[in-house]
Amino acid sequence: MQFVQFYWHLNGLNTYLAARMAWDADLDAEKVLDDFYAKFGGRAGPYLKAYWERIDRAYRDADCHAGASPRGGNTGRRTAERCREANAR
Repeated sequence: MQFVQFYWHLNGLNTYLAARMAWDADLDAEKVLDDFYAKFGGRAGPYLKAYWERIDRAYRDADCHAGASPRGGNTGRRTAERCREANAR
């Protein structure tokens, strides 16, 4: 629980989705995510959704290991093109 408490801003979305799906595995995951964005982000919910979906795409589309490492495991996802795309919005 300590992990969630101190890193809610990074893991709250995953924790919320996992808890809701564990309670009822028949839920529509996309609807649960939309519920999270609306409740957590309020009027900023659509921007929060775009932000996390952009990060998800970067991880999914990277041609490198998705884990973090002290040697820069995130470098394959933080490309100049992705930074320009994120800053343009």
